[in-house]
Amino acid sequence: MRGLLSEEIPQASVHIYFSELTDTARCEVLDAVPPVEFYGSTISLLTINESVRIVNWPADFLDEDMRESQRLLDIMYGKSTGANDNDE
Repeated sequence: MRGLLSEEIPQASVHIYFSELTDTARCEVLDAVPPVEFYGSTISLLTINESVRIVNWPADFLDEDMRESQRLLDIMYGKSTGANDNDE
């Protein structure tokens, strides 16, 4: 991201993809008896705007990591943002 912000790397040359496991699906390929259950995945292209921010950030992705980072910053600097104060 630093390279994008400093414009060392052209934004058009960067593509970020997010892979996510889907719900269980039934596979009836080759007439399997009984039907075989399997997990699949989806791949989505994440969009970066001109401010180098991801526009379509996946729901709940890294939320706990972000909350923990905020807690550490609050402790280090003696501040409280008030957001998610009840999370522990």
